[in-house]
Amino acid sequence: MQLSSIAIATGAMTGARVNHAASLLNNGVILICGGLDANGNPLATAELYITGTGQCVATGNMNTPRHGHSATPLPDGRILIIGGRTTDGSRLASAEYFYPVQGKFVSALTGLTAPRAGHSAVFTSNHQVLIAGGEDSGDDTLDLTEVYVPASAAEMVGVPPF
Repeated sequence: MQLSSIAIATGAMTGARVNHAASLLNNGVILICGGLDANGNPLATAELYITGTGQCVATGNMNTPRHGHSATPLPDGRILIIGGRTTDGSRLASAEYFYPVQGKFVSALTGLTAPRAGHSAVFTSNHQVLIAGGEDSGDDTLDLTEVYVPASAAEMVGVPPF
């Protein structure tokens, strides 16, 4: 049995980017963040793709320019941004949260146990994020997995509830 699919071009992003992350928010909007610009520079910029209109609009910037990171949706609506590479190519162990209502990113107090980029991350049924694989700062492929327990929104100091 063959199934047919179609692709339909929609609006342009606010700028060219590659090696970025995209995540579906609870309201159906898609967060597109980080990556590299057309000159190969890591980006801190982020934008929202509005599925109803097919348009992208800029939103707040990440605290750290990064590419090769993951962006994992959490049930409470936040997006957890983990790892990636930075301006000098080193791997990051840091994490930050995107708050959709405020359109802002907030640095997490706890990062990964090991810097990594090019990994996969998924929210698990026991409310943790499993991070698997990627590459470390020496360009070695990792067989390391780790579990990240996201801070609750109430634990995030200085961020109004959403």
